[in-house]
Amino acid sequence: MVNGLDLNYTAGQVPQQTYMTAPQQVTTAGAKVTEQMPDTFLSTTKSAASSAVLFEGIPLLNLFIRSKKATGKTISEGMKLIGLENKTALKQLLHGEGKLSQRILDFISSANKSKQAYMAERSSVKALNKSLKASKKLEKITKKLSQVSDSNLGKLKNKFLEFCKKHIQSKATKAESKAAEKAAQAATARTVINTTQAAGKLGKVRNFLKSSGAGIMLIFSGVSECISEVIPTFKELGAKKGMKQAGKSAVKVLGDTVGFIGGEQVGVALGTAIGTAIFPGIGSAVGAVCGLVGGFLGSWAMGKVTKAITGKSEREIAKEQQTQPQEELQNNPFQQLNQVV
Repeated sequence: MVNGLDLNYTAGQVPQQTYMTAPQQVTTAGAKVTEQMPDTFLSTTKSAASSAVLFEGIPLLNLFIRSKKATGKTISEGMKLIGLENKTALKQLLHGEGKLSQRILDFISSANKSKQAYMAERSSVKALNKSLKASKKLEKITKKLSQVSDSNLGKLKNKFLEFCKKHIQSKATKAESKAAEKAAQAATARTVINTTQAAGKLGKVRNFLKSSGAGIMLIFSGVSECISEVIPTFKELGAKKGMKQAGKSAVKVLGDTVGFIGGEQVGVALGTAIGTAIFPGIGSAVGAVCGLVGGFLGSWAMGKVTKAITGKSEREIAKEQQTQPQEELQNNPFQQLNQVV
């Protein structure tokens, strides 16, 4: 071996993979990773649980910390009010009047509204925390201004501090205004938890995709399919097969997203019920975590359905067509002899 290359290779016989470009490497790596990922219920559940800890656990911890700094209480008043609404919804589910099926549907709707209210409460506490920080900075700069002497150096320092005060005062005013706006949105979201009314802007599709993980799933599934299937199919089998695979991948991405939304709705309701029964103040937070897990499981289940609808990928079909003649030849050793004769 010389520098990792066999001496049998001449200058014109360098292995082709040496010249593989970066985009080709990314595409190949993406396809290999997708093929090697385990596709079982258990592995999907483990992966979903890890994602839930990252995407919902950390924001919940930040909410506790910010609420403690801003109000002196780990559980904010908004979270307590959401918990009371959840208790009312859970009581209606377990002991209310009407058909059980309708009560379940009503609780799913209520739980998902409470999750949106919880998301609004997170934004409200974050904005309040920023407003209080800006106010404290303004107090400090005002205190320093009162301590400046009348000397020339003091006057220069005074001008600088006055400039800083105006800048911080502007930021503090904006932060206070935003905090009030977010608090109003959180209050509006809370008032509709146990009603048939939509939570204003929170009820719109765009805001639903933003407050849930459906938008992320749509992007993730689309990018994954593009890297692992669509691009390699265009490259290996041409435009016609590539367009056909693009259609199959579109169905899969749509199925993944629809499955995620359905699974998330059920997961949020189940998690909210469990969390509310144990500790009402964090019932919606538990619902958000379970909703993400349920969303991934729903997406996994719908993936099985869309796979049955679209069938094998174009690359899988092409691979089978290439290996089939070789298998026939191995099964019939006299075939090649007959062809010669």
